[in-house]
Amino acid sequence: MILSIAPTSAPIPILSSYFVSNRAKISIIMTSLLVIVMILGGCATDTVSNDKLQEIRYTEMKFYDPVFIAKEKGFFEEEGINLIFIGELYGGPGMIQAISGGSADAGTTSISALINARRSGFKVTGVTDVQTSYEEEPIHKWLVLDESGIKKPIDVIGKKIAVNTLGSSFHYTTLEYLRQHNIPEDKVEFLRLPHQFMEEALLDRQVDIAGMVLPFTNHALTNKSEKVRVLFSTIDVFDPGTQIVVGMFSDKFIEENPEAVKKFIKAYNEGINFIYEHPDEAKEIFEKALGVEAKYITHQRYQPDARIDMRSVQKWIDIMEERGDVEEGIIRPEDIATNKFNPFVAS
Repeated sequence: MILSIAPTSAPIPILSSYFVSNRAKISIIMTSLLVIVMILGGCATDTVSNDKLQEIRYTEMKFYDPVFIAKEKGFFEEEGINLIFIGELYGGPGMIQAISGGSADAGTTSISALINARRSGFKVTGVTDVQTSYEEEPIHKWLVLDESGIKKPIDVIGKKIAVNTLGSSFHYTTLEYLRQHNIPEDKVEFLRLPHQFMEEALLDRQVDIAGMVLPFTNHALTNKSEKVRVLFSTIDVFDPGTQIVVGMFSDKFIEENPEAVKKFIKAYNEGINFIYEHPDEAKEIFEKALGVEAKYITHQRYQPDARIDMRSVQKWIDIMEERGDVEEGIIRPEDIATNKFNPFVAS
């Protein structure tokens, strides 16, 4: 069975209490659908406009997205872009629906969600790196309570696993982990839950395993190191250097505004450079954007020039073809992602 756990009110910072007690009932709703309705209803979080700049409507997600840095430092404006945050979504599939439906122009998504989107007729294309799993920082980690007794793959049978959304990188990486250890996927229960609520859900024993992203993993492991540990990470499932999440635009926006996409990618790279060159100030910006104290923020590494790694795209296609989720041969890497608009990548 697949469930969605979500708050009945607007998202709150990670340090606030959502799961009040074990006696409190959890509202089961479709998180992505809820936020999409809010976006379609006009609940924009950044309504600043400037007629002299090219407007790009951007869907947010709470992780180390260089977009937060580039916007705060004015790199988009320097390129003639007015980036508008229109609201937060909790996974790539929801962002794809908003972007392909015309409620947004750009956002982030997992490569697996891009593949499913193209198969389903949603016209979006990946253009930048957002998350690549390296050995020194695997980005995605699956956490358990130390006292849970879950120590090896076979122990996950019968357990509740929290992922941010189905069809996401967390969902597919978990499925691949199960496959590699010969565990049928129907032997676990997936629950959908935004990353910022996973730590409390785990501590409150609402879930047994929480698939979490930085910086929320750091908070859980640092603040509760005696109780929480890593069961596995992306580098236990994939080779280091595997790209997982990318930045995307709608095909319509790309077709109508190719130069704006190039300028976006240029400013985006400036944001990455700033993270590398000014880590302390970048932490302060992420603290404000993510609602997590700077002491829990450690910076990640990005692909050179924020490029799309087409080998990783092919790897994800292969995985989904082997699962039977995508018909063999109908989707190629160039169908869903490109470096054509990256000014730092030779064509």
